[in-house]
Amino acid sequence: MSELTIPQLLALNPDELHLLPTGWSAIAGALTSASGDADRANRRLPQAWTRGPAAAAASGALHALGDDLEAAENATRQIGLALDAYAHGMTTLRRRALQVIGDAEDAGYGIDRATGTITPPENGPGNMGRPSMSARTLLQHLADITTQARSLDANTAARITANTPGPDGAIPQRTGRGLVDRSTVEAQRGRDPKAVHAWWEGLSPEERGYAITAYPELIGWLDGVPVRDRDQANRIALEDQRTTLAAQLEAAKARMALIHAAKRDGTLDTLYPTAYDTTWTSGRELSDLQGQIYKLEPTLAALDKIDRRINGDGEPPAFLLGLDTAHDGRAIVAIGDPDTAAHTATLVPGVGTTLTSIGGQMDRATQLQGAAAKFAEGTGSVAVVAWIGYDAPEWDGSAAGSDRAKQGGAALDQFVGGLRATHEGPPTHFTAVGHSYGSTVIGQATQVGHLAVDDIVTAGSPGMDVNSARDLHIDPRHVYAGAASDDLVTVAGPLAHNTAPSDEMFGANRYHVDTSGHSGYWAPDSQSLRNQGAIIGGQPGKANLVGEATP
Repeated sequence: MSELTIPQLLALNPDELHLLPTGWSAIAGALTSASGDADRANRRLPQAWTRGPAAAAASGALHALGDDLEAAENATRQIGLALDAYAHGMTTLRRRALQVIGDAEDAGYGIDRATGTITPPENGPGNMGRPSMSARTLLQHLADITTQARSLDANTAARITANTPGPDGAIPQRTGRGLVDRSTVEAQRGRDPKAVHAWWEGLSPEERGYAITAYPELIGWLDGVPVRDRDQANRIALEDQRTTLAAQLEAAKARMALIHAAKRDGTLDTLYPTAYDTTWTSGRELSDLQGQIYKLEPTLAALDKIDRRINGDGEPPAFLLGLDTAHDGRAIVAIGDPDTAAHTATLVPGVGTTLTSIGGQMDRATQLQGAAAKFAEGTGSVAVVAWIGYDAPEWDGSAAGSDRAKQGGAALDQFVGGLRATHEGPPTHFTAVGHSYGSTVIGQATQVGHLAVDDIVTAGSPGMDVNSARDLHIDPRHVYAGAASDDLVTVAGPLAHNTAPSDEMFGANRYHVDTSGHSGYWAPDSQSLRNQGAIIGGQPGKANLVGEATP
């Protein structure tokens, strides 16, 4: 078991920690290339050297070399993943420790960061009465951080040892083929998140690392897999999809340039030798290529925004919990760590939201996180999730129906259940925030499943497909609705989705909104933002209400 201490944790250099995986990733890439070369050579060998004991020996040697290279590639990649998780985890724990120590020092404690010695506050003219933080609370916070740091340290050591050559110098053949196969991972989709979490925790560190590397597009979406493991998987998926889409964009632009050049040179017949009308054929292809570029460029820009946020220096750290570029695309980004936060919120967007909307959704989540953190001071950290986890309706009238809300509601129910299953320590205070049609999704989530949230907040809701707050299977005193006076969605929406939550007849709390329009609810320094922050941060009594719920 690790004996890591708080002073040792504080002494870690975050910049150096994040350099640790880089070399291992580079080695893994080189070994992948070498393994591919060995495999190609082995396939070509029978064509040039087919008979005799020497040919058989050469083929056997190439097979063995390929196995060794594959094993070495897997081992180095697993070590790189382990160190990446270590770097992110220790950086977060170090940040938490510094926050706790800073709060304690503000409360009058003296803390020697080099030795860990704690001196209690002095009672005197400048510090009357009991300190704002009790010694028990301080010690419990530091003990929790120490326990998590030691667990991460021991887990990382175990993952490195599991991928280290034995005493004879041989690398174990740990390709994972016999450990976790794709069908086993696929079978976890749609299961109760608690069961998924139990399955995941039952895997060895090596098995978990292999699954993350081999099936990132599956692990990244599994509700019940811890936040940091999902984040690792989705980071791999992010790089894979950026590489693929960038190559497609480059190919489309190159093909367009070739067609335009052929048109100028009058050589279209060389590109379309069987076409009856080369002008018409080239025009159709140019139109198709332009459509591809029109979709690829904003998608890649969205992926760049995600990359900058999860790999940047923004506070709090961000985690990528889902990514899919197919069709309209989906993405889930957490601002803060939901697995350790005392207060967690999921922001569900509405009509017209696609993957390309993720930048704006992350901005709103960041605003909510900052507002809530002010109210949560002294009670723990806050995480807010920008959740584009469903196929939102387009601006074509489909928002009048509830099919998308039902599909999204089922997905939201699973997602919230997953975060509940993986949360560390006491249960988090959970708030679902729905904007526009996103509130309809939340309403459906309470009907198709048991949405395990403590509070529900709506902004600009057209209705939640229920008649009253009581129908949401939650105490109406924990339902909060807001609507700008000029938000037409709250007027027209109820025609399709029942009573608007901001209507007094619905029976929810109604918070004051001082913003205008349908999209201004998170304007910086607004009362609307502050009120939502108070609810998410566990201080609903400090929200400015213009009407109270009907019990």
